[in-house]
Amino acid sequence: MTETSAPPRAPADSGGASQDDRDPFLDADPEALARRDPSRTAAQWAELQAFDRAEIERREHLPIVDRPDDVPTFADENEEVAFWDTHQMGPALEAWCAAQQAGRPQPAPPIDDSRVPLGRPASPPKQAAPVSLRLEADTVRRLRILAEKRGTKYQTLLKQFVLERLYEEEKRDHLVG
Repeated sequence: MTETSAPPRAPADSGGASQDDRDPFLDADPEALARRDPSRTAAQWAELQAFDRAEIERREHLPIVDRPDDVPTFADENEEVAFWDTHQMGPALEAWCAAQQAGRPQPAPPIDDSRVPLGRPASPPKQAAPVSLRLEADTVRRLRILAEKRGTKYQTLLKQFVLERLYEEEKRDHLVG
């Protein structure tokens, strides 16, 4: 077993759950586990328990992802593994995933506005909301020319202009510093 790979999950002890709902396996006697399943020694069972305890402690401090929209699109499985190694799934997202897997699609959980600070967000949103906007043909032409000169797409340039202006208006109204 290497330090970078997680050991296989050990079976839970048949004893009752402890008062804090910890996995009974974590509190089981390694000697008893070795007697019940001799495929591992008591020392190997103790090592598995120590690994699980350390992993539980590490995961307690990871950021919680509550909405499907907050999960990025991954290029490959390695990228997905790296993301979930540094984030944990919140209860709302777990319920949403369970419903999707059971064939009962649900809308994404609502955004908790009390956690969203006023003004500019700390990081850009993971997914953009589609917006329909009618502009005069000459405005679009001018945007395209300027975007081409700057080496970008006109929609990207338009979004940048909106964000810059929004920030200026928020500053003027003392919503951001």
